[in-house]
Amino acid sequence: MNTFTYANIVLKLLLLSGDPGPTTRSTNRQTDQTIHALLTKLDEGQARVLSALKTINDRLTPTEETLPHLKTRITKSEEMCASIPELFFSVRALTKSSTDSTIQLSNMEGRLNDAEDRSRQCDLLFYGILAKEETWADSEGFVANICKKHIEINLVPNDIERAHRIGNVQPDK
Repeated sequence: MNTFTYANIVLKLLLLSGDPGPTTRSTNRQTDQTIHALLTKLDEGQARVLSALKTINDRLTPTEETLPHLKTRITKSEEMCASIPELFFSVRALTKSSTDSTIQLSNMEGRLNDAEDRSRQCDLLFYGILAKEETWADSEGFVANICKKHIEINLVPNDIERAHRIGNVQPDK
């Protein structure tokens, strides 16, 4: 085998391995132009990406300035929320206390009404009697005379706990 055959075999092996071998000047120029076009596109893409990143950064700056304020507000809110269970139990205790007080007040009002009603059980009201200035003893005697004369019940002043007119004396009544 001669040198030409060996060179041909090596060339074919290089081609099979993916290496086309030395290039010509026109191929180099074409490759340079392709690489230059790709680099130009890459530069333009990088410029767009950098512009987009600058816009994002400009928008993030106010957000970053707001974050500490938000963190403070969230911390305060969390502290307030943490006290809610304690307030809930306090409100529950106050509600129970208020309910108990309402029940006690209602019971006391009932007892007061009963006491007032019982205190009026022995009261007799007389209407149509002319008003005049008189003492308590005069009023008791006057009531005893009315009971004896109109109802036919004999009362002594000791049977009457007290006798008085309701309100101020008004002679025209």
